[in-house]
Amino acid sequence: MRNHSAFRLLLCACVLFALPACSIISPEPQGPDPYYAEFSDIPIPRAMSVDNGETSLSYGPGGMKSGVQSFTGRVEVSSLTTAMGGNMTRDGWTLRSAMRSVKSVLVFEKPDRFCTIYILDGWMTTEMRIFVTGKLTQGDVSFPAPVAPALDQAMPVISEEKAGVESYKPGGFSGQSGVQPLN
Repeated sequence: MRNHSAFRLLLCACVLFALPACSIISPEPQGPDPYYAEFSDIPIPRAMSVDNGETSLSYGPGGMKSGVQSFTGRVEVSSLTTAMGGNMTRDGWTLRSAMRSVKSVLVFEKPDRFCTIYILDGWMTTEMRIFVTGKLTQGDVSFPAPVAPALDQAMPVISEEKAGVESYKPGGFSGQSGVQPLN
């Protein structure tokens, strides 16, 4: 009987000491706060680590940073896509387009730049690539004329004397419907 009384007394003491401790401990937040890597307004979930080998950055007029930064982590594509969508909008980005699948794409905009996020489901890890580019105004960039010759100059016309060979001529293909080996 005496052992049971001592056990009950010890149990009551443990409960009394544990109750105040429970009221002091605050519940853990839903998830850890994101961090900021190379881009100061693109929040990255803590589960994703920077992959410096796949990161390339440049600086433009006014010190605007653009480029691609890569991350890897062991997270589900759908949860990462959802987290990035929420984090980016909270940081002032406007979602302009989204595609969700095993390869997800999110496109965001701010007044002076665009951010495109590719999230790829890998074998062991999930990859995330963030592309940031400044917006261009009309006439900022011009692309030179194509270097390659026109299609009709680039593709030699095969002689029709070789029976059974379909040849390309400007305006379409000619010859028989099936392609057969040359003799």
